[in-house]
Amino acid sequence: MLRTLFAILFASVLATASAAAAPAQAALDAYRGGDYAGAASVAESDPAAASLAFAARARIAEAITAPGGFSIEALDRARIDAERAIERDPSLVEGHLQAAVALGFRARVIGIMQARSEELPERAHAHLERALAIDPSNPWALASLGAWHLEIVTRAGPILASLTYGASESEGLDRKSTRLN
Repeated sequence: MLRTLFAILFASVLATASAAAAPAQAALDAYRGGDYAGAASVAESDPAAASLAFAARARIAEAITAPGGFSIEALDRARIDAERAIERDPSLVEGHLQAAVALGFRARVIGIMQARSEELPERAHAHLERALAIDPSNPWALASLGAWHLEIVTRAGPILASLTYGASESEGLDRKSTRLN
């Protein structure tokens, strides 16, 4: 159920993407049809930053809807696509958002200790902060940063989250609700 909800969330993000950042129609059609791997493959064939960011989004959808649980391979491919998008256009908010989401889901799959050793929380946070530096009012970046705070507090506990990452439940709730007001 939760994985389906995430897929629907990504589909709604897709619907709000700007026309200037639209990937190939074939990739969009495959995504809307639930063929996330196919959508990613089509988008990956286009070297444009927006297409690579879309490929990352499709790989994340593939990862969270994989039979039997999250696909770490699809998450790794999503991260690579997002990084390629950022290399091509460091100011592309969507690239930073997809990188943060891929890193966050990877952290969930591999566990707290391994995520910490790979510095996944810090790396995801840096991408979210960069997205907000580019577009301070971006609702997806604001909500994602709020979710980052809440995830860290949930996984590490409030004291360790605050001491280690500067994360807090109140900051998470404030960030997530900013665009709802």
